[in-house]
Amino acid sequence: DVAHGQYLVADVIQNQIAPSQNVVTEGDDAVIHVRLNDAFQKVRRRSQRGLFPHVAYTTLLKRAEEEKGEIRSISIVTDYFDTSKVRTIDREFTDLSRIVADDLRRQLKVDFPNAEVSIDNDNNETTVTSYTRLAKAKKIAVCGASTFCPFPVMSVEDDVLGFIYDSKHLNGFYPQ
Repeated sequence: DVAHGQYLVADVIQNQIAPSQNVVTEGDDAVIHVRLNDAFQKVRRRSQRGLFPHVAYTTLLKRAEEEKGEIRSISIVTDYFDTSKVRTIDREFTDLSRIVADDLRRQLKVDFPNAEVSIDNDNNETTVTSYTRLAKAKKIAVCGASTFCPFPVMSVEDDVLGFIYDSKHLNGFYPQ
């Protein structure tokens, strides 16, 4: 049963994986996963790929502020921009990905002037570290059009808002 399995996954992420990541201490107020690189590839069939407009992230974070208080730190979690670290099929999109991520960071800094906004995808950032960032969000965790982030976002603490993109095309792995 998927519902019961989610509790097991949440427990493992919160109590085993997250404590093992010393680069993530207390967590950011808001953590956003943005699928880039292959999101720019041409799609010939129904797909879970896609990017939200920047205003969508701002709207979600503003809602979190209304419910949880001022957002003072925002982490954007995404894939590397270094062509030597990404899959071969993603290499041609690393420059465009950097531009989109930098623009999102700039816009969030405008919309949340008191927040520190970071893009967390350097050499110290592993899949486990990214999962931990999402799971340790203090006010809101956002999972866009991606199969990477639903489980860590489902694993946030009970008093944290979690947003997962709902799409009938997302993936056969996540039943509707």
